[in-house]
Amino acid sequence: MQTGSSWQEVASMREEAEVLTGFGIALPEAEAPYTAVLIRVLNRELISVAYVREDSGEIGYELRKEKGASDPSGDVNEYAETKEKRVDGIRVTFRGENGLWSLATWTRDGYSYSVEAQAHPLTEEELSEL
Repeated sequence: MQTGSSWQEVASMREEAEVLTGFGIALPEAEAPYTAVLIRVLNRELISVAYVREDSGEIGYELRKEKGASDPSGDVNEYAETKEKRVDGIRVTFRGENGLWSLATWTRDGYSYSVEAQAHPLTEEELSEL
């Protein structure tokens, strides 16, 4: 029996992640303090892109994409607030508390997406921009 992670860290979106999964993901520019970008692929089915502080390794936020309509975040937390809103014509579900959001999920064109901001929840506007 094998144990361990099925995550594969890759150096680039185009040359590696897209080749492994057969799809890509549009990425926002890295902004301070989360200037390092960690790209990983899970089982050739899911792309994860984490924006990380170079000095501490703390993940500021993480974007994920996979084929299908299931939630790709892997987040099983219970949140005090859930809100649905249309963002650029897409129905997005926000989860968080006290008006700050830790998770956004949506589906579009046969893919599911998530943005997680666990360490430092974001405003609705900040999360919508991602």
